[in-house]
Amino acid sequence: MAGTLATIAKLLLLGLVALPFMVMLTVALTDSGLMLLLGGASQAELTLTHLGHVLRDGAYLTYFINSSIVAGGTLLGQLLVSVPAGFALARLRLPGRGLFFAAVLAALVVPHEVLALPLFVGMSSLGLMDTLVALILPSIASPFAIFLFRQVFLTLPQDLLDAAAIDGIGSFGMLTRIGLPVAASAIAAFAVISLSAHWNDLLWPLIVSQTEASRTVPLGLINYRNEESGDDYGPLMAACLLMVAPLLIMFLALQRHFVRGLTFLGLK
Repeated sequence: MAGTLATIAKLLLLGLVALPFMVMLTVALTDSGLMLLLGGASQAELTLTHLGHVLRDGAYLTYFINSSIVAGGTLLGQLLVSVPAGFALARLRLPGRGLFFAAVLAALVVPHEVLALPLFVGMSSLGLMDTLVALILPSIASPFAIFLFRQVFLTLPQDLLDAAAIDGIGSFGMLTRIGLPVAASAIAAFAVISLSAHWNDLLWPLIVSQTEASRTVPLGLINYRNEESGDDYGPLMAACLLMVAPLLIMFLALQRHFVRGLTFLGLK
């Protein structure tokens, strides 16, 4: 009985999660999907008209490229900063290491929205407003990423690092030849989290972007909304589908590494 109830609960939860995606697919890939869902039509035929409308929109292609640059550039910057910082906090005897780690922990509890105003003032004073650099730069030093990789590198056996030091391998060599293979799954898990967060981010691009040239995909969805004539739901859902598709493909490609990374971190 308990097993049956658990199965029913899982199916209900799955239905709640899948329902928005089914609505999106129905409206995006049919000629009258919205009317069908609202009961105003008895059937709807498959069509690629809405997708074609979005793909022919040159502005949406610009948004897509901008989002790819911002999400990819942010992830690259985070890894270049956070992996060495995490290794240094975990394994190097540096003066002030405890104070720096305390600052990382303190930064973890500060909501990103609280920093929006000082970051806006900083980007404006540097003349970086309405640029992709302003969308990438504030997120490079990620307290979460530093803390994550510090915890990963704490699992390295100290005897192994001592043996490497005796063999003449420096700190950079220990990081690249010993640390990175151990952290590979954690890097994959963090990549999924980081790319998803910055691909879907709306608040910071809404503050920084002032022209079409620096807008990202979430901002581009606003173009399919019209308060006077009503929302154009077909192209809007098609644009949402094109926005979600890269994230789904990325997750499916990294699913095994993502689950392994979360499992590894959970055991620690």
